[in-house]
Formats: sequence, structure tokens, C-alpha cells
Amino acid sequence: MDTNQISKAIGVGSGIDIKAMAESLTNVEREPRTKALEAKIAKAEKRVSGYSAIMFGLKQIQDAFKGLNDLSDFSGATVRNSSPSAFEATALPGAELGQHTIQVNSIAKPQITRTGYFSSSSQVLNGGAEFNLQITVGGTINSVKVTDTSPQGVVDAINSKSTATGVDARLVSTGDSANPYTIVLTGDSGLAAAFTVEQPGTEASVPGLSFSNTLQSASNANLVVDGLSISRSTNTIDDAVPGIRLDLLSTTGTAGTISL
Repeated sequence: MDTNQISKAIGVGSGIDIKAMAESLTNVEREPRTKALEAKIAKAEKRVSGYSAIMFGLKQIQDAFKGLNDLSDFSGATVRNSSPSAFEATALPGAELGQHTIQVNSIAKPQITRTGYFSSSSQVLNGGAEFNLQITVGGTINSVKVTDTSPQGVVDAINSKSTATGVDARLVSTGDSANPYTIVLTGDSGLAAAFTVEQPGTEASVPGLSFSNTLQSASNANLVVDGLSISRSTNTIDDAVPGIRLDLLSTTGTAGTISL
């Protein structure tokens, strides 16, 4: 039985299409709710779109700033260097236009010293008894206690004091079957960082643990800038030419020229 028949049966509506009326009433109530929901969805979509635009903009700004990683970008000066294989020259903020001559006579180097040779990284030294080392840098004596009496233990003990001494140790495998391992010590660059390592009182009782084999001596960088002799403990020099940072790479046979 359809809705019109039901209406007639109960004597209501005189044949009025109640179904259509109910649907119309339902639509009347549903339409403002639907529009309100659609408005919220549209607003949310705009908000998401806005966030995307902001993130895209920030990404572009971030990418642009990544390119600003060279101080010379802000100096307003371009450096021309006639000896790029001997030194690098970078213009810093405030660099003044001009021309300078640079001759590098020596570069700063660290001291490199090795011990004798050991049969393995775990070879027992000093009969397994603990011993001390003394590392002297610039007149300052630093005591190093070695509790693990193996070549690797000596390396670890020295490195535990590297912040104070500036001396780093490493155990090197030579690949030589007769002399497979040696300890190599490297200090900071510059003459003032030269060091000595001693084992007071018991050095003779520890075969191979002599730190007297110097492979490279510590030295300063020596250069002539515009006719003036300059010495530095490092190869990065930013106070020889105003507004210029020099990074020394090798010596020059003749003076090079930098022009801003």
C-alpha cells in the first residue's frame, strides 16, 4: 500500500502526496546543514592549501640561504689568485680593493713520531705490569698511566690525554710480516707543539716502546706578504692581509699575487 492509499485509509490529506511533502521537509532541514558542512570543508581545504603555500615558500627561502655559505659572497670583492696551487685566498667582509704579493717559504706541520715494532696489537708489554708515560709539550709535563699493557692499550691511554697534550696516537698495521705493528703519534701543527714522550725509569724494560723515531718535525708556516716576513703555527691565516683569509697548501718558488 503506497502513502496515498494510507492517507485515504486514515482519512487524512484527501490524496495529498505525503511522501513528496516529507521529502521536501527533509530537504529543507538538510540543506542548511549540508551547506554548513560544505563551508567547513572548503575552509579546511583553503587552510591546508595555505599551509602548503607557506611550506613551499619556506623551502625556497631555505634553499636560497644554503647558497650563502661563503663569506666572500658578502665582501663585495672578487679575488684573483695567481698561485691557487700554493694557497687559497678568500675575501672576508670588509676586504679592501688592492693587490698583494704572497710567497710561501714553508707550511706549518705537526710532529709525527713512531715507536719500535710489535708482533701484535695485543702483545704484552712490561711483563703485564702497569707503567707511566710522560708527554712533554712546551715545557708542560703530562703524565699518562697505562693499565692495559698492550700496544693498543698504550694508544688508548695516550688518546685519553689528547685534549691536554694535543698528541693523538694510532696503531698502524705495516703489512710487514717481520714488523707488523707500530704506534704513530701526531701532535698539533706549529713549532710550539713539538713534544717528547718518555717512560721514566722503565723504558729499557719495554722492548719496542721507544718514542725516538721522528718521521716529521713540527714547524711553523713562514711566508712573505708584501715584503714582510710572517711566521704562524697554522696554515690558516686571516691577519696577514686585512680582509683576506689565506689557506696555505704548499711552498712557492716565486711570489704569487692576489688582486681584489
